[in-house]
Amino acid sequence: MKRLAVAAALAIFYALVLYTTNGCGGVWSGAAMRTPQPQPDLEIEGTVRDAVTNAPIAGAQIVVAQGHGTFRHAASSSGTYAVAGLVEGVVHLTVSAPGYRNATETFPVVKGRNRFDVALTPEP
Repeated sequence: MKRLAVAAALAIFYALVLYTTNGCGGVWSGAAMRTPQPQPDLEIEGTVRDAVTNAPIAGAQIVVAQGHGTFRHAASSSGTYAVAGLVEGVVHLTVSAPGYRNATETFPVVKGRNRFDVALTPEP
C-alpha cells in the first residue's frame, strides 16, 4: 500500500512538472518552447483612403497587433503606411481617423511584403 501511495505521488508530481513547464498542459517534447522572433524583412504596407472620394487620409492612425506586441503608426501625408518587424501569422489591423468610422481587419501575413489598403467610411 505504501508503494502505491509513493508511485501515485510521483506520478502526480511528474504530471505537474510537465504541466507547468510546457505552457500549462502542452505535450512535452523535450525541447524548450520558443517565441517567434520578429523578422525585419516581413512587413505590411498600404494606403488609407476615403471610401467615397478615394482621397488619401493623411495622419490616419494605424494599430497593428500580433501575439508578441502592438505597433502604432500614423499614415504619411499621402496616406501610406508601412510596418516592419512582424512574424509570420495572423495580424489584427485597426485604422482610425477623425470623421471616419474605424476599420478593423484580421489577416495572415507571410514573409516578405504584404499589401493591405484600407478604405475608411466617413461618419454621417
